[in-house]
Order: sequence, then C-alpha cells, then structure tokens
Amino acid sequence: MAVRTRSVICSPKDNAVRQMALQLGALREALLDAGASPDKAAKAAEELAGYDGDLKLLKWMVGGLYAVLVVFGVPALWLLLRVASKVGALS
Repeated sequence: MAVRTRSVICSPKDNAVRQMALQLGALREALLDAGASPDKAAKAAEELAGYDGDLKLLKWMVGGLYAVLVVFGVPALWLLLRVASKVGALS
C-alpha cells in the first residue's frame, strides 16, 4: 500500500501532514470494509490526497465571494430601503 503524503522538513505543518495521512488511511480502511479491492481502495485514497490544495483554493474563493457580497450588498440594500422609504413604497 502506498500512502501519498507531502514531505515537510522542520515545519509546524508536520502534524497536519500526519493527520492527513491518518485520515486517508481511515478512508482506505473504510473502503476495504465496504468491499472494495485493496488496490482500488489505495488508489482512491491516493487520489483524494491530491485534492487538498484544490479544496483550500475553493474555500478562499467562497470566502472572497462572501466578502464582496458584504462590502457591496449591504450598502446597496441600505440604499434601496432608503429610496423605497422616501417614495412611500414601505408604508
């Protein structure tokens, strides 16, 4: 069985790399318990390890979208409510 981990030298992320390897080992074991062959379970766990960077990027993109919505959406909503109250649409 080959477990794909990233080698990090003298970094505080060492614990995170070990944790990721443990989680992928748990995934492999779960796939084996579900009836997958050992080869397929190992390959699936390895492939999932490659998506770590993509998930981080996706989280940053969603966070950035929320920030843009707050920065532009709240003032736009405030302006819309102010105009609606001036023209009597809210009464």
